[in-house]
Amino acid sequence: MNGKLLLDAGNSRLKWAFVGAGHEPVTGCVQPDARGFGELVRQVANAGTPDAVALVSVRGEQFADQVSGWCAEAGWPEPLRVRASSGTHGVRPAYANLDSLGADRYAAMVAARRLFSGPVVVVDCGTAVTVDGVDEAGAHAGGVIMPGRDLMLDALSTGTAVLPRAEDREVDFPAVNTVDAIVSGSTLGLVYAVEGICRRMVECLGGQAECVLTGGNAGLVRAHGTLSYAWRPWLVLQGAYFIMEGESCDPWHSC
Repeated sequence: MNGKLLLDAGNSRLKWAFVGAGHEPVTGCVQPDARGFGELVRQVANAGTPDAVALVSVRGEQFADQVSGWCAEAGWPEPLRVRASSGTHGVRPAYANLDSLGADRYAAMVAARRLFSGPVVVVDCGTAVTVDGVDEAGAHAGGVIMPGRDLMLDALSTGTAVLPRAEDREVDFPAVNTVDAIVSGSTLGLVYAVEGICRRMVECLGGQAECVLTGGNAGLVRAHGTLSYAWRPWLVLQGAYFIMEGESCDPWHSC
C-alpha cells in the first residue's frame, strides 16, 4: 500500500504517521537519530511504501539534511520541508521574519484552523511549551514560549547547589519531602502557567476560542488543570498532512 509519511522531529522525539488512502493512520515514535530512523524504516515497512514524505522539524537544517539522506537510503522520496508561509494554508503568521517561527507551531496552527471553526488557542506541551492564538479569519495574534516541565526539573538540579534531579511520578499535594515538592511544583507550574496564558490569549481573541492541546506533557495539563481543552495528540502531523495535501479531509477522523 502506498501512502504519505509524515515526520515530526521535536527536541526529544521523532513522531511519525503513515497515511494510506482509506485506512486509519499508522503512528509511532522513535529517537531522533540514525538508530531511531532505522527503527522507523522497519516500522513503516509493515504499513506500506511512502510515495511522499513531509518533515516538520525544530532541529535545524543539518538534521533535515540527515533525514533527506536517510530517506534516500530507504528508497523514499525527498521530504517536503514544512516552513511557515504567509496565508498559504489558512494561517497568516504575525511574525515579520517567517523563518523564526517554528515549523511545528505553524503546522499545529494550520491543523487547528482546519479542524475547528472560529478562533483557536493552540498549546503544544513538549520540551518547550508554546501557546499561539489564531482568530476566526486565520490571523495569528502571536504566541508565547516557555520551558516545559522537564526543563524546569533540569533547571532546579543544575542551577542550584544541592537540589536533586527529580524523576516523574505521582505525588501528593502539598508535598512533605524535597523531591516530591520539586515534582509537584514543576507539574503545577506547567499546568497553571498554561491555563493562565490560555485565558489571556482567549481575551486577546475576543473572549471566545477553542483551546487545542497537544504534546508529550499534554496529559499532565489535562489531568491536573481546570480548563477545558480539545486534545489532539497528532496535531502537528495533521498540519503536515493538510500542508502536503491541501484541502483534503482529515484521515484521523473523516477519511
